[in-house]
Amino acid sequence: SVTLRATAHPREITSLDAAKAMPLGASVTNNFDILFDTFLGRIQGGAASLSAASLVTVVMTAIQLAEQVGAEDAAVSGAVKKALVLRLVERLINVACANADTRQTLLALLNQMGPALIDGLISADHGELIRRARSGCASLFSGCLGKK
Repeated sequence: SVTLRATAHPREITSLDAAKAMPLGASVTNNFDILFDTFLGRIQGGAASLSAASLVTVVMTAIQLAEQVGAEDAAVSGAVKKALVLRLVERLINVACANADTRQTLLALLNQMGPALIDGLISADHGELIRRARSGCASLFSGCLGKK
């Protein structure tokens, strides 16, 4: 069993179990069903369009909703938003997938790749990936560029 404190760093959430162990706080917990309905309404093509290929888009939609929740309630930390994203997508998979094999495949994908996918999408949104790429390219080509 995983136990996380409410002030955990978002990168400490590395699985669905960790997301489930994360206390979401009263405002998120009390409104989870409303948040899920809002999330469901924002998914293009609806829940029927859920597949491994659409998982990134679904996660991005959940991130946007979590960011909105965080903007409305300053007490919602990054770790809580990440846990919320994982829980929303998990519920969607459980509700939308009638086929047990598809459901298990999507849950396994979410468990294995979801936390890193969320971190990567947030980093890209904050421009961190571009900064890393630029510094990496500069160091790769510094010998070729010469010094002035």
